[in-house]
Amino acid sequence: EQPTSGKVFIDDEDVTFLPPQKRNVSIVFQEFALYPHMNVYNNIIFGLKSRGYTKQKIYRNTNNVVGSLLIFTLLNKLPSQLSWGQRQRVALARALVREPKVFLFDEPLSNLDARLREHLRIELKKIHKQFAVTTIYVTHDQIEAMSLSDRIVLIKDGEIYQVGTPYEMYFKPKDTFVAQFIGTPEINLIDGRIIERESNFYIDLKDVDILLPSEFYPQISKYKDKKIIVGIRPEHLYDRWYYEGKIHNNLLRGRVNSVEFLGDKKVLYIEWYQYTLRILTPIYNEISVNDNIDIVVDVSKLHLFDAETKQRII
Repeated sequence: EQPTSGKVFIDDEDVTFLPPQKRNVSIVFQEFALYPHMNVYNNIIFGLKSRGYTKQKIYRNTNNVVGSLLIFTLLNKLPSQLSWGQRQRVALARALVREPKVFLFDEPLSNLDARLREHLRIELKKIHKQFAVTTIYVTHDQIEAMSLSDRIVLIKDGEIYQVGTPYEMYFKPKDTFVAQFIGTPEINLIDGRIIERESNFYIDLKDVDILLPSEFYPQISKYKDKKIIVGIRPEHLYDRWYYEGKIHNNLLRGRVNSVEFLGDKKVLYIEWYQYTLRILTPIYNEISVNDNIDIVVDVSKLHLFDAETKQRII
């Protein structure tokens, strides 16, 4: 398949028209393919032998990777004797031992259970640091993306929405799609309007006008009397009884619709007008379904978006 435009470079070498086998790119797909007649060890080293690696180099490369992926006990088994998760780890090992210029991983952990995925995420970061090889990792799992990556490219329907670090994706989303896609529980998005009174700017939110920090004024002054979308993450909304900061006309009053337990925290689902707001609260919060609640908004952590373009203002 030829690119519609541009060129592909790896280490300053133009590989646009090189056949795949000459690009030195190691690939692991979601649907992996192992040689059924070879045991695990021979599956792993097959590519190395065909490239003329010495026995010493094959042993050194294989030993490091096999230990990291916890597959020493599988080396003499055939693929048919392995679970899906074990086959996935063997496919990973086969890609890693080649010492390629680029790794391309297409959802390599998708067939593993949660505990093993967590272990292998840690191991993949170690391996990446050890080999210092550029890695392109394709995933639909935001936890994998946020925990593994140095930079994220967020794509929807073939269009790049944002490129940035995990920090930038979470704290400075480019638009409402990125803000909603990154983060669990999902960000709260509320329709609002910018108003000005006595040289101060406020967000008009239904029954309350929230005073905005002065550092917001340069960016929002042109939105005076215009609609915006307000984004606030669940960890930046607080039950009033568990909030130690100052309260200055930044309270929303709602009713608890549902409570979700997440170990040391709870997620409260709050009915507020036509919205369901999500709040992260300590596990010791004894609030119950149908209780009324005063919600404190941390205005310093607000995300503001243009109501028409959905693009980030602040």
